[in-house]
Amino acid sequence: MQSLSSMRPQETGVVKKIGSRGALRRRIIDMGITPGVRIKVVKRAPLGDPIEVSVHGYNLSIRKSDAAQIELYSKDEERKVLKDKKTVFSGVSEHFSLPPVPSRNAELENYNIALIGNPNSGKTTLFNSLTGSYQYVGNWPGVTVARKEGQVKNTELPINLVDLPGVYSLSPYSPEEIVTRNYIINESPDLIINILDATNLERNLYLTTQLMELGCRIILVLNMSDLLARKGKVIDIKLLEQKLGLPVVSVSAGKNAGIDVLLQKIEKILLSKENTFGIRPVYSQEIEFALKKIGDMISEKSGYSEHERFKSVKIFEDDPLVITETGITANEASGIEKMRDNISRFYDKDKDILIADERYQGICALCDKAIKTVKKEKSVTRSYIADKLLTGKYTAIPCFILFMLGIFYITFGPIGSVLKNFCENFINNNTRGSIESILNYVGASNWSKSLVLDAVIGGVGAVVAFLPQVILLFTLISLLEDCGYMARATFIMDRPFRKIGLSGKAFVPLIMGFGCSVPAVLGTKILESKKDKNLTIFLIPFMSCSAKMPVYMLFASAFFPNHQMAAVLTIYILGILAGVLTALIFKDTLFEGEDAPFIMEMPEYKMPSFKNVFMSVWDRTRDFIERAGTVILVATIIVWFLQSFSVNLEMVSDNSQSILASIGNLAAPVFTLCGFGNWRAAVSLLTGLMAKESIVSTLSILYAGDNPENLSHILTESFSQSSAASFVVFALLYTPCVAALSAIFREFKDKKLIFISVAYQLFIAFLFSALAYQIFNLVQKFI
Repeated sequence: MQSLSSMRPQETGVVKKIGSRGALRRRIIDMGITPGVRIKVVKRAPLGDPIEVSVHGYNLSIRKSDAAQIELYSKDEERKVLKDKKTVFSGVSEHFSLPPVPSRNAELENYNIALIGNPNSGKTTLFNSLTGSYQYVGNWPGVTVARKEGQVKNTELPINLVDLPGVYSLSPYSPEEIVTRNYIINESPDLIINILDATNLERNLYLTTQLMELGCRIILVLNMSDLLARKGKVIDIKLLEQKLGLPVVSVSAGKNAGIDVLLQKIEKILLSKENTFGIRPVYSQEIEFALKKIGDMISEKSGYSEHERFKSVKIFEDDPLVITETGITANEASGIEKMRDNISRFYDKDKDILIADERYQGICALCDKAIKTVKKEKSVTRSYIADKLLTGKYTAIPCFILFMLGIFYITFGPIGSVLKNFCENFINNNTRGSIESILNYVGASNWSKSLVLDAVIGGVGAVVAFLPQVILLFTLISLLEDCGYMARATFIMDRPFRKIGLSGKAFVPLIMGFGCSVPAVLGTKILESKKDKNLTIFLIPFMSCSAKMPVYMLFASAFFPNHQMAAVLTIYILGILAGVLTALIFKDTLFEGEDAPFIMEMPEYKMPSFKNVFMSVWDRTRDFIERAGTVILVATIIVWFLQSFSVNLEMVSDNSQSILASIGNLAAPVFTLCGFGNWRAAVSLLTGLMAKESIVSTLSILYAGDNPENLSHILTESFSQSSAASFVVFALLYTPCVAALSAIFREFKDKKLIFISVAYQLFIAFLFSALAYQIFNLVQKFI
């Protein structure tokens, strides 16, 4: 028996049988891998697993173990099968017989429109174009993991647009598919905008055929037709409209082209009573007979059913959610199973493949007519050359390492340092000096001058000084995301991630954790396995978020001025190693379970969009600035007040007599083994629970006071190199901020897990910090 996993790169074959089970089998089928389809092995990952294959004109990655379950015909069998193959799909014919669309008063209520499509189809970009919102856009599957809403602009109608998670089908395989399906079925939107990637029309139309069975009004939006034209192909839109019975609009969401035409079409449909439900896909005679019987069962139970056709098809496909919802009895289920078995034997095909197979046969026949080749595409494209280098057997890992080192060098090396020093001098010299002159001129009191200069300018300014480096980091990560490299990194990292109990898909939320833990935690919704999701959330706090960067840079510049980049890189690597150790400890204990399957689309490379990158960087930077202007500002004022006044609310000249000193002295002994058992250091770590940037602002207030420009020098008098290294290690590993903890709690939905997470992080932070202090001291004795 020849399987997909045994094929060599560039070899092709025809699928004979799919041996996988459960949700993975459903996903494989929905992605278009069905008996009789031709499939090509493009390449293997650098470590041999997973493999990348091409089917229906697009590429996807799949693990070797799962590919081994896909059996192929031998060459002799293949010739015979293709010669004898008959199309049983009857094409498309009659319109739905549904009641007319009820008239609505647009002045009294909003129209609700759902935006739905495959991942990487440009759905979120179109949402931004229609609403003016700035949602996050990325070039890998699963960026939108929850529905987002916005009001459509440039129209007189009150239209609420809902951006649903990207899905390949309406089968309940992943959390985002359930979110999307529940909204479409339960909320009954007035119109569905189904966006399709014109370069992957065959696979995208599979979702369309399911939507047409729901009986909802639909507009098809062909996105990226300009990219298809570069490949020398065009789509006959009129033919597509005729065959599907749906309005079709061509746009380029990234370039804002065709949006006006789309808006006009939306307004026309919403204000009219015409039923733009499309033409119902009709299956072979035997399947249609079975669907009629199932539809009669549903009607007997509940009378008229709004989505009867869709439910009938899903019951035939053995969809557990629909079977439960419609109340199909055990006897009825047994009868349906007998019909499926009979049809399966008649066509000599597995029963769970019948519907998908006939859908794809009809789609392929339609695409053969609708897609016209006007110019032959080059066999060697820039994307092909880039992929040969970035995912090559001997070049992928070195390129990945170079990318990561390049990010660190640009962010923390000469470029980042110069920008940071410029910003720091501007705040401490120009801004502080000007404001101090104004305060002296108006005769401000000493306490008010201290509040403004020491708390606001000194505390918040100490954090804002690192803003240029934060922007650099966000920009570089966004460039990798938008060009499509993140999906390749996931492909490359799947095998090593499996060693620690994770899927390669976990790479995306983990890398997001270097920006901010909150969106990284929310991003774990792209992981289908509960084990994968919870373990990834558990590890995200060990990926150093950008809020910790000011702490690292402050201590690196003070104690390792000639090796700043190496020192910061070491800290980041230590966090990653702590995460790996944690995964090895808990993967088979706290998070035991089967490994999640790995099947993922490989999007084409594209030039990063300036607009997308700008929006992504601005969104993340805005969050950093907002935290500096809210949480950190409040925290620094509180710290200033507590360190400026005694318990009797009298202003003190020596902050060791302050309220804060009293609190810090209670916590300080805990850190004696770590080498920084003084109240100032202890208090700064406590304020870091509100926001990690607060550590720097607190240190600035407590140590530097009215000389924030000398903070680095003052710290060298209060910390040794050993205790400084220990302090940074603790800041790296201990409990994340309140916002991140809140997100973790919402996703865990388990008090036990959140308690274990916090307790473990405090323990590992203390242990590694104490070890760092002792080892550093020991090393210094021998140097």
